[in-house]
Amino acid sequence: MSLFAQPTKPIKTITTMVDIILFLIMNSPSFVILYSLLFYITATLLKQEQANILIKNSHPVTLSGSFHIAYH
Repeated sequence: MSLFAQPTKPIKTITTMVDIILFLIMNSPSFVILYSLLFYITATLLKQEQANILIKNSHPVTLSGSFHIAYH
């Protein structure tokens, strides 16, 4: 968890994680699981208000599928 050692730069950390996840998506068939993991980590790290904004700006079909896998 050394990636999260700098809490003053959460957006840069999230951006780096997104880049890593996107790279894995392009090289892995299990992109839905990786995408749900990204949402779970993001919602955990961000404040609740920021997480709500992220959820509202996300595609509803993909989001529902992500949370279905992440929480079941």
